[in-house]
Amino acid sequence: MAPQIDYTAHPERPALLTVDQAGRELGCGRSHVYTLMAAGELRSVKIGRNRRIPAAEIGRYIDSLLEGQGGAA
Repeated sequence: MAPQIDYTAHPERPALLTVDQAGRELGCGRSHVYTLMAAGELRSVKIGRNRRIPAAEIGRYIDSLLEGQGGAA
């Protein structure tokens, strides 16, 4: 099993990320982030008309990718 990494520990990181911020952290574009959200692979919340991704969700998604690859990086 892949080690659990706390991706939320950075004091300057907001608790909720915009789609653009999440894309930068994941190294992909905003359209791919929307694709991940639509597929249910990346959970998000809606605040008014805005879509936000919890910072902890980035870590959960990365962990799921690592587990899917047998923990290999």
